[in-house]
Amino acid sequence: MSVAHRLRIAVAGQSLIRRDPFALDNPEAQAVANIIRGCDAAFTNFEGCIAGSYGGWPTKDKAAHGVAPAMLDSLARFGFTHLSLANNHAGDLGPNGILSTLAETAARGFTTAGTGPTLTAATAAASGRGVALVAMDAGPWDASVYASDGQDGRGARPGCNRLGVSRRLGVPPALLADMAAYAEAVGHAQRLATRVAVGFQTPPPPGCIDFFGQVLQPAETATELWHVAPDDLARQETAIAAAKASGALVIASVHTHHWPADWHEPGPWLPPLAERLIAAGADMVLGHGAPVLQRLAIIAGQPVFFGLGNFLFHSQRASVRPHPAIWRSLLGCLTFEAGRLTQIEVHALRLGGGTDPASQDFPRLWTGPEAEAFLATWVATASLPGDTKIEGADGRLTLHLP
Repeated sequence: MSVAHRLRIAVAGQSLIRRDPFALDNPEAQAVANIIRGCDAAFTNFEGCIAGSYGGWPTKDKAAHGVAPAMLDSLARFGFTHLSLANNHAGDLGPNGILSTLAETAARGFTTAGTGPTLTAATAAASGRGVALVAMDAGPWDASVYASDGQDGRGARPGCNRLGVSRRLGVPPALLADMAAYAEAVGHAQRLATRVAVGFQTPPPPGCIDFFGQVLQPAETATELWHVAPDDLARQETAIAAAKASGALVIASVHTHHWPADWHEPGPWLPPLAERLIAAGADMVLGHGAPVLQRLAIIAGQPVFFGLGNFLFHSQRASVRPHPAIWRSLLGCLTFEAGRLTQIEVHALRLGGGTDPASQDFPRLWTGPEAEAFLATWVATASLPGDTKIEGADGRLTLHLP
C-alpha cells in the first residue's frame, strides 16, 4: 500500500470547546468549515474530555473541561476527521472521562490517537483516509494522567500516551556547593537519603543533587538542560515507523506545557524531537499546548508547526480575554503529492476574545491589513527552503515548496 497520489490535509490549533458555534445560523463559522471540508482529511487537538456514559468526577478545582458529547458533533460539522486526544484536559474527569471520550469519538467515526485503555493502545497509530496519527503528551503532569499497561500485579490504567520531558538546572560549581550545603543544613539531604534507602524515592542521577525536588547538575553557567525519556521516545518512533510502513501519510502530534518565557517560541527540546520523529517516518509534526501561534519549519522536507495555537478557545479564565495573541491564529491546508509536501496554504483566523461576548468565540476568516501583517510576521519567522515561492494577500498565503 502507498500514500495516495495527492492528499490535502487541513491542520488547525487546539479545540477547547464548550459551546456550539453552529447553534444558530453562523455563516462565518460555515465559511471556515467549507475550507476544512474541501480537504481529504482534517486535524485538530480536542482539548477536553467527554462527560459520558462512563461517568467520572472533576480532577481539578478550576479549568476542568468535561463537555457534552454534542460538542464532538460541532467538530464534525467543521469537517475534522482526525483528533489528538492527548493533552492536559483529557483526564479532567479521570480515567472514566478518557473512556467516555474514546467511546463517543468512535461512535462518530473520528480517527483518534493519544489516549487509550492501556499505554499500548494510547501509543498506537490510528489511520483513516490514508492518514495515520500518532499523538503524545509531553507534560508536565502527574503520573495519574498517563496510561499504563499494568505491572507488578497492578491493572492497566486508561490515560494519555506519555512522552516524558524533564528539566535539570545547570548550576555553576560554587553556587551548587552552597545549595548542597543548604539542603544538608535544613535536613533535606538526610530525608532524601532515608527515602532512597527504603525504596520510596529514586536517587538523583550521578553527579547531580536533588534540591527540594529540582535536579541540579554542575555547569559552567546557569542554564536549563532538557531531557526526553529514551524509552518513551522509542515507543513513539516505533509507532510512527509502523504507521509509515502501512503506506499512510503520518502525522505526529505533540502536546506540551513546557513553554519558554516567550510563548511564541518552542521549547529548546522541541526542534530536536521533531527531527527524531521525522527520521522515524513522520510526514509532519504538529505542536499544541501554548495558546498562541508559533513558527513553522521545514525539516528534511517535512512541515513542523511547533505550535498551532487555538482554533476554538472556550476558556473558563476571564483573564485570557484581553490578550490578542490568544485570539489570532491560522488554518493550514497542506498538499502532498506522491508523499511529498508541495504546498502550504494558510488562512488567517480571528477567534473572538477581547470585548466580544463569549458567544462570539469561534473562528472566522480574517482579512484586511491587520490580517496581512499578522501572516507576514508569521511567515518571516519560518525556516523555509531558499527557493520557496510565497504568494497571496488579504489574509491568505500560499507557500510553494520546491
